[in-house]
Amino acid sequence: RDKAGWIDNGQADTSNRTDDQPPPAPAVSKLPPDSTDVPLQPRPATPTSRRRADQLVTDAEQMLKDGRTTQAMSRCEEALRLDPANAPAYNLMGRIQYVRGQFAQASSLASKAISYNRQEPAHWHNLGEASYSQAGQIQSVIDARLRQQQGSPEELAGFSEQRNAAAERARNAFLEVTKLEPNQKRGHDRLGDTLYMQARWLPRSDADRAEGLYREAITAYKRGAVIENISYRETFQLGVCHFRLSHITNDQKSLTKAEGYLEQAVEIAQEDVLPKEAFWYLAMIQQELQNYTEAEAYWHKVLQAYPKNSRFRDEAERRLDELRKMMQP
Repeated sequence: RDKAGWIDNGQADTSNRTDDQPPPAPAVSKLPPDSTDVPLQPRPATPTSRRRADQLVTDAEQMLKDGRTTQAMSRCEEALRLDPANAPAYNLMGRIQYVRGQFAQASSLASKAISYNRQEPAHWHNLGEASYSQAGQIQSVIDARLRQQQGSPEELAGFSEQRNAAAERARNAFLEVTKLEPNQKRGHDRLGDTLYMQARWLPRSDADRAEGLYREAITAYKRGAVIENISYRETFQLGVCHFRLSHITNDQKSLTKAEGYLEQAVEIAQEDVLPKEAFWYLAMIQQELQNYTEAEAYWHKVLQAYPKNSRFRDEAERRLDELRKMMQP
């Protein structure tokens, strides 16, 4: 294995917010070709060139840590001139592009790294992270077009196709991580996130496929929980998946499971982590169960958790007003 770096995805801030939208991103690029299966035949590097290239990548790694991305990229490019098959150089260049928000380029570079070393889990992980973020980036553009009532149906369909392809690539990459490192938690968790994301983007007419994806996500999160003690994040995700399932299957058991997981999430939340998302879903669940007093209490917790003038607080106030009208005799 080469010494490959991992993209830090900042899992505390994924697409699992109450509005279920991925983090916004600036622009959309065309999807790069998937080069993970393309046999490449670079000229062989001499041992001296290979050692020099490895040192340049090590220097570039430190530059990236220092925030000197331009210099780091130049070092990687120099390393590739010496050793065109240097997988860590491609991997690091992908991480640099990820930091810059250039997710399509990051995905393409991670694929290049994989083409030279398919057994390195970090390369697959980075491909998954870049593709996951690219899918979220494209979805942000779709949402903006819809809000502004811009874009033809053909254009929106094209964006959706690109988004789905990026999400599928992320799913396959994280699945490969779980195969290479079955006892590592992060691969299972990120696979679950991707499956959940794919399910959320399906149209209502594709309920059967959405149900299957939610169930696969639940399995992935549970596998991660077996490896290490279950975290707030995993418990929350399990609750949300069961909540979504209950809307597809009209199964009371799924709603009850969702309630149980979300209550557990609140219990195990760290002192510095306010489980506002869990409060939100618990309020909706109690309202669906017609436990209006409990629902009102949770909406009050949501209002306390979100700052004034935030759109989440405004939405919570609207829902609380509707609940109070329902409670009136």
